[in-house]
Amino acid sequence: MINTLKKDAQINTYKWANLTSLMLLIIGLFIAFTLKNTAEKNNALIIQNSLEQDLNKVSQEVKERVNKFEYGLQGLRGAINTIGFEHFNYQANLTYFQSRDYAREFPGARGMGVIKMVPKSKLAHFLQRASLDRGNTFSLTQLDSPQDPLFVVQYIEPEGPNKESVGLDIGSEVNRRRAAISSAIAGTASLTAPITLVQADNKVNHGFLLLLPIFAPQNTIEKTMPDVLGWVYAPLLINEILASLTEQHSGLTLEITDINPTKNIAFFSTAKTSSTSKSLFLPSQLTQDTHQAHRKIEIYGRHWQISLTPSAQWIANLKLADPQKNLIMTLGSTLLIIIILHSFLRYITRRMENIRQKISLSSFIDNASDGLIGVDSSFTILHWNHSAEVIFNLNPNSSKKPIINYLSESISTDTLIAYFKKVARGEPVSKIEFNYQPQHERENRSLVLSITPLIKDQRFLGASFTINDVSDFKLLQSQLQQHNIELKTKVDENTIEIEQANLFQQNILNSSKVVIIATDAVGLITFFSSGAEQSLRFSHDEMVAKRNLVELIKHVTLLNPQDDNTHSRESMPQAAKDIFSFIDTQLKQYQHITLSCDLKQKYGEYKQVNLHVSATMQRNLGTTGFVFVAEDLTEKNALHKQLHLLNSAINCSRNMLLWVNSEGDIILSNKHANTMLGYSATNGHLHHIDDVLIHENDQTWHSLKHRLLNAQHNEITYKIHTLNSPSIDVIMSASLINMNHAEFIFIEIKAITATHPKAPLLSKPLRNERPTATPLVSHHNRRDEIATQLNEELDAKNKIEAYCQTQHIDYQGALSRLSHNNAVYLKALELFIEELTQYADIALLENRDNSECKILFHSLKSSAATLGFTHLAQFAKQQEAMIKADDKYDATPGLNELTIQINQVKPIAKGLLELLHTEHPQTPPLEVVSSITNETVSLFNTLIEEVNTFNMNATNTFPKLAHIINALDPENYSALKNAISNLKFQQAEQILKHIQPLLLKQCQ
Repeated sequence: MINTLKKDAQINTYKWANLTSLMLLIIGLFIAFTLKNTAEKNNALIIQNSLEQDLNKVSQEVKERVNKFEYGLQGLRGAINTIGFEHFNYQANLTYFQSRDYAREFPGARGMGVIKMVPKSKLAHFLQRASLDRGNTFSLTQLDSPQDPLFVVQYIEPEGPNKESVGLDIGSEVNRRRAAISSAIAGTASLTAPITLVQADNKVNHGFLLLLPIFAPQNTIEKTMPDVLGWVYAPLLINEILASLTEQHSGLTLEITDINPTKNIAFFSTAKTSSTSKSLFLPSQLTQDTHQAHRKIEIYGRHWQISLTPSAQWIANLKLADPQKNLIMTLGSTLLIIIILHSFLRYITRRMENIRQKISLSSFIDNASDGLIGVDSSFTILHWNHSAEVIFNLNPNSSKKPIINYLSESISTDTLIAYFKKVARGEPVSKIEFNYQPQHERENRSLVLSITPLIKDQRFLGASFTINDVSDFKLLQSQLQQHNIELKTKVDENTIEIEQANLFQQNILNSSKVVIIATDAVGLITFFSSGAEQSLRFSHDEMVAKRNLVELIKHVTLLNPQDDNTHSRESMPQAAKDIFSFIDTQLKQYQHITLSCDLKQKYGEYKQVNLHVSATMQRNLGTTGFVFVAEDLTEKNALHKQLHLLNSAINCSRNMLLWVNSEGDIILSNKHANTMLGYSATNGHLHHIDDVLIHENDQTWHSLKHRLLNAQHNEITYKIHTLNSPSIDVIMSASLINMNHAEFIFIEIKAITATHPKAPLLSKPLRNERPTATPLVSHHNRRDEIATQLNEELDAKNKIEAYCQTQHIDYQGALSRLSHNNAVYLKALELFIEELTQYADIALLENRDNSECKILFHSLKSSAATLGFTHLAQFAKQQEAMIKADDKYDATPGLNELTIQINQVKPIAKGLLELLHTEHPQTPPLEVVSSITNETVSLFNTLIEEVNTFNMNATNTFPKLAHIINALDPENYSALKNAISNLKFQQAEQILKHIQPLLLKQCQ
């Protein structure tokens, strides 16, 4: 630690000096570069201004030199106009040329000539006249693209240097022809784009033609443009024109570019001729490429860009300030100041840091949490800090006392002397643990002692004793061990609780016949219930972690979340990944969704089901899988079909069918009855049966009702009046229907025709013969039987709900938690009663400790809450909370109270179980099958056929064979009866296939 303090002191010694020097360096650099940049900007401004001045001069002189040639062309055109273009010949042109000094007047011009426009049809005549005019052959020369008319150079002087151009058709080249036509249209002089002159073909794109049009004379003032006869022109070479100009500006590089919409042509540059030595030193390394000046001028319809680039010599001649010199001088001054100031600050800072270090070390030692004691070579105390003073109760009188006097109370003297000898040899001693009881304290402190020798020049000067108080650490370590033990106990208890809860849920799932399938997020099956195994005939091992649910379903559609009977407009994807992504999206909007699909069975058959889907979630992971509960629609669809057929039969019946309440009010009528009685489909319920009947002898509906229900075969003859007949004889039959604790009477009225003999009135019941003319009676009887069964089931459910409400059982909430599966609830209730029977044994409960009692109450709470026994669940929850809050809690009163609670709940649970079993009556007593005839086998085959075709007559056929089937296979009798009663024909089909061999065996 001392070494660390010294190192920190050395670092801090130069901190402020370095920081100050760094700040000065940054300021100096900023000033130096600011001065350098300012000088560079001033230099650039001076150079640019000088360039602009020279550029103005050069641009003006270029324009003046080119414009000068127009004067010569104007003079030549004036001479031609004076003589007349038709009379101007070779001799006249030569005479005019000899009268002018072109070399002096127009320096740089290659000559001046005359161009004549010749139609192609007159070319031969023109060539002949031109040859005669000269006295020798005149030849035509054309370039790349001849056109009509031709623009032929007829005269040019001096002719010697320009003989290549004599007879040249300038209209056969695009640039020359375009300039000539532009000149003729504008009526002014026009300059071609940069071209290569035929008389100077070694100078590519350095030549121009300056053209001035010659028009035919006009005697009168006309608005039309005069005819063009030809042009006077001058071939020019830019190098010859600007030769003297480049000499005047030798320090600058002149470049002239013709600006064209399609392509710019740089036709003149003095880069080679004006280059100077680049070895000259320039401020900031300026060169001729650093600065440029540009200007655009217009000359005879052409746009030229003139550019000037200074040379190194030209820049050097401006005598500019050197920014680099300013930079070096400023940096040098800054470094000198830094060196002087840094040396001074280091001296001052070192002195201050030494003082600060001594103060800091003293404060650090005094305020350290560890006790520090310094001793000399004889191990007598020299100094100590506050922590050591508190531990050993040191005072000023303790100075110069042997430290062994304070340590010998906890460590033997011999051991301490051995430690001191080891330290005197220069070896440190560390982690000596001992207990020490300070004065005025009752408890011992756990201390750890370390001794560090102080050696200088291989001489022992003393030692430093460091005492660390680890009493709090030991206490925390002990508490942590105790908490770990308690935590392990709680983990074990919770593990047992979770295992019991999982076992309870697994028992419920295994005992349930509900098809439950769980998958992961992509559809891989992770759970396959026993109900799914029975229904789909796949085994658990065949499906889990091996098959994807998409392989088992087809024709999948999403049912409307607001109405499970209607299909959503949103289409379902077909790929497995897309299907489950779609399901996940829907479940984020709705807690549950329902899918309609066909579910595959093991042997390739499909059954129509509704899949009720919910998602399994994990914190921070989102959706991890899905749970599918299948609702088999096969039997439901068959029932709907049968009901549809019955409704069709009722609506197609030619008899009047009326449904009335006990007071005689008509609540429903079929279509034929509405037609006969003049009722509509909406106002039939507004009439009374007395409005239809014709009573005799003070008869009323109430007296007729008793006679009708008590009559033989429930049939009597009576009179009614219809819409079209005031009186008609009919046969009436009636059936009593009980529904929702109310009585309804179904009345069938048949008109008496020739095929139906008239029956006695009122008091004379019909004979035993039942009319056979209409088959609707059998449909009516089956409908009554179905209605009776539905009424019985509804009465049973009402009794269950009333019982649960009286006994404070949350039956509907429990069914909701079990997906409204009555079979699962029934099995869970049986397990719950068995569990209550075990908990009722007080002797068994008294031998349990608190942890076991807590698990018992937790398990009882879960099962009671699941099945709707709210009071018992709350009691178990309170007892569990009390045990968790106090480990020493006496659970005996709670167990005694539990026994009382169980004795009260158990009879209630058994009563509920009996009511639930009323929906599945017990198997009738077994009868010995004495003989089975062929008629029995035929009736059995009829039952199989009706079940296979989902025919409702199976509910009438089965009672005729019930006693025989019960005798043959009592184990499957109840299952078959429940299947047929609940219209589960597919399940009944499998049971009948199992019973059929037994029946055939008895028949043999």
